Formats: sequence, structure tokens, C-alpha cells
Amino acid sequence: MLLFILSIILALISLLPIVSSPHWVFRAAGFVKIQLFVSAALILAVGFLFRLDLYVLWAQTIAAGVILYQSYFLFLYTPLFPSKYKIPQKAGANSLHFISSNVYQFSEKYKDFIAVIYQERPDFFLTMESNSAWQNALYEIHQLYPHRHSCTLENTYGMHFYSKIPIESATTHFFVADDIPNFEIHLKSPE
Repeated sequence: MLLFILSIILALISLLPIVSSPHWVFRAAGFVKIQLFVSAALILAVGFLFRLDLYVLWAQTIAAGVILYQSYFLFLYTPLFPSKYKIPQKAGANSLHFISSNVYQFSEKYKDFIAVIYQERPDFFLTMESNSAWQNALYEIHQLYPHRHSCTLENTYGMHFYSKIPIESATTHFFVADDIPNFEIHLKSPE
């Protein structure tokens, strides 16, 4: 009976991402596909250790379904899945350089991050988990990145966007929760 209940729970968790709600409960389930796959495989294997009855048979059937369902998604990230896109060997003349970095709000390695920006010279970059301390530390590169959009928060969800390219429009959305921002930024296309 316990295997049956566990297999039902795994199946329900597997199906949560199908719900179109942006709530974290539904979105978080999409990040544990490997764990769901392994758990279902364990249920399937453990089922063979018990006397075969209807509950064990149903548990193994549901676990096999979860394995097949998760296998489809995991296959997309294996080398066996044919890629539609070719990675260019060299950057083209019109390519843009972008850096996205989770700077970890409680880190004080401001100089290290700024050194990366000076070294790489991206056209634009985004920091995540950046709070007012990070915003103050990044002030020294404002002259290099005159176009900016930020949502400074002290809850590890702050974000700052810096660009050499003019920003046509920038909006901060709060799709998931009132204190978790999402940026929508439109840049003026470089000539």
C-alpha cells in the first residue's frame, strides 16, 4: 500500500508543471525531473521484493509511467537528441556579448565581479540577487554602461540590468509573487 501511495505522489508531482499557473508550487516541480525519475525507478525495483498483489502491481505500473514520462523530458538534454541549432565557431561582426550572473546577495566580492566585466566587456549584463550594496559597488562602471534598469531588493531577488545599447523600454513584472521581479527589456537594435 505504501508503494502505491508513493507512486501516486510521484505521478502528481510529475504532472504539476502542466498547470499553467506561474505559482512556484507548479513551476518548482519542473526542476526535479531527475529525482522523480530515480524515485520512480526505486519504487519499480522495490516492488519486485514484495509479494505481488494489486497495490504493488498498480504502484509499479504508475512508477513505470512516471519513468517513461520523465524520460521524454530528460532525453531532450542528452547528446542523443538532435540539435536544431549549430553553435557558431566564431562570433559574427554583429554579435552581442551578454553576461548573466547570480552574484549572491551576501557576497562581498564586488571587485572580482567588476574585474570580470572589465575583462569581458559585454554589451550588456544582468545581475541577480543584487541588493543595494551591489548597486552601490557597481556604480564605478556606470560610465561604461549608461543604460540601466534595476529592481533593488534585499530579499535575494533583486536584479540589475546594465547596457551599452540604448534601452527602448523596460518593465518590471511580478508574475510569480509580489517580491520576485521579472524584467522585460527592449533594446534599440545596433546599426
